[in-house]
Amino acid sequence: MESYEKENNYYQIPISMGLFIFWLIITILFTLITAGTLFFLLIIPIIIYFQLKNTKYKYNDKEIIIDKGLIFKTHKSIALSKIEEVNIVIGLMTLMVQARPISLMNIKGLKKEANKFIQNWNQNR
Repeated sequence: MESYEKENNYYQIPISMGLFIFWLIITILFTLITAGTLFFLLIIPIIIYFQLKNTKYKYNDKEIIIDKGLIFKTHKSIALSKIEEVNIVIGLMTLMVQARPISLMNIKGLKKEANKFIQNWNQNR
């Protein structure tokens, strides 16, 4: 299931909500165990949810665009020709750009998405 933005033909890498679900279950359990006294802990999964909702990774034949941030939003546009290597370790896809690592986290179907990205990267560098 591929999603493309029509005007620029970017492929968007899907984000996994697994971390949000994990923290939601943990905080609900703590809230129930403590009879509601730790109700403020429900803020943790809410923050994680909005962080994941505001994270976007998309790429085309020339560049990868990384949008992150809840309050302080960052926008990075990296040319595929500047990427030196791509590593997949412990659930992260790490791009080495001019000897500086950039980690892409919470990618749904990491191996499949990484293979698509690496094929595109090898064809267009």
